[in-house]
Amino acid sequence: MGKAKSRIDIPTTNDLPMARSKKRSRSAIAAEPPESSRSIAATVGWMLATLTTLVGIVAVTGLLIAARSITPNQSLVMLSRLLLFAAAISGLTSLVLLAVTWKVRQIRPPMAIVVFSIIIALTPLVGVVVAIVRS
Repeated sequence: MGKAKSRIDIPTTNDLPMARSKKRSRSAIAAEPPESSRSIAATVGWMLATLTTLVGIVAVTGLLIAARSITPNQSLVMLSRLLLFAAAISGLTSLVLLAVTWKVRQIRPPMAIVVFSIIIALTPLVGVVVAIVRS
């Protein structure tokens, strides 16, 4: 007698019960209007300005901590003020590009990102005002 081949059925992903996916279907994605190249450029510029501002804030903070903890060093304080000014200019640029992005995009950026960007952009401006008042 011949041996019966045993067959093991391995379920595939199509056979498994799945919960309804909250992902949009391909037709829903295709139905969204594409963004123009200008709106994409404005969005990329806005995000780069926000990131540059954040890096400037971190650098200013690190320099001020180093200037006060290691030894009182006037050159580190001056460098931190220069970076604070650069971060303030970058923050202003970020706010302007946020307004441009908000105007030209068909789909608005997420509100959490907008709020975070505004906070990051305003931080060095507040630092400049405080530095002016203190001096």
